[in-house]
Amino acid sequence: MKYVVYTFQFTPLVEVRQLDLFEQTLQVRDEIMAHKLEYFEEALASAKYRHYGRTYENSVQLHHDSIMIMRLANRKSFVREKNFQMIKDEDEPSCGVIIDYRPDHQVIAIEEASRAFNNTDTVRNILERSLNDILCKHRLSVSLNRQNLASEFWDYVKQYRGRINEVRFTYHYPNLGRASEKMKELLGDTSKVVNSTESEIVFKGKSLELDEKNEDLQDYTNDSENSGIPISLKIQGLKKTIKTGKRPKSFELEELDFQGDPMAYSKLLDTLNHGL
Repeated sequence: MKYVVYTFQFTPLVEVRQLDLFEQTLQVRDEIMAHKLEYFEEALASAKYRHYGRTYENSVQLHHDSIMIMRLANRKSFVREKNFQMIKDEDEPSCGVIIDYRPDHQVIAIEEASRAFNNTDTVRNILERSLNDILCKHRLSVSLNRQNLASEFWDYVKQYRGRINEVRFTYHYPNLGRASEKMKELLGDTSKVVNSTESEIVFKGKSLELDEKNEDLQDYTNDSENSGIPISLKIQGLKKTIKTGKRPKSFELEELDFQGDPMAYSKLLDTLNHGL
């Protein structure tokens, strides 16, 4: 079974309305973010999955050590014919969802199951909407972004070598959990002090020389892959800005029997720890 990988990031729903309340607001934000995974776990335990007026049933197969495995069903009505009679019936195809909310992971993997849902983004939207319905009472929101392979960026570099005149890497604060340690140190404190929610690393020139062996560029592209935030490129001769994001990160996982196979959880952990 193929699973598409998403990262999830939190944003405190607190705004600075007066300059003299800035420090107090920062304290409130820090307090909310300090408990974000507790609130997220609470939301997972009580969520009713709804979207655009429809309800989607779910079945939790495993919830252990900040990892939840569940299936999300999509009830569909159809008409079949039997003995020359038209009979209304229902089908409830489902897809697997793996939610890993360990502090150093924060990923959600969604099974590609076209019989249940048209695409994994549909499931993403259901999860995001339903979890935010609960998280908002803690003045917190979560966003799910599809992870994309860094190789897509380097393929663009090879394709347009000599014509690239701008590259833009975007970081969202306070969602720096998936960023490299270097970028956390560079952007974290400054973004907090100036009340910034978005920072960018931008390179401009008539013809940028982008070397895949450059460690800083490796950090930027890996950060983009892990955060799900596209990289923007401007190409000489093209009016439209190119953005990465068309090559989703995914992995294959065999169907696991958590009741009958004592090694099922170990197999899952191995995939989550080494395959993502």
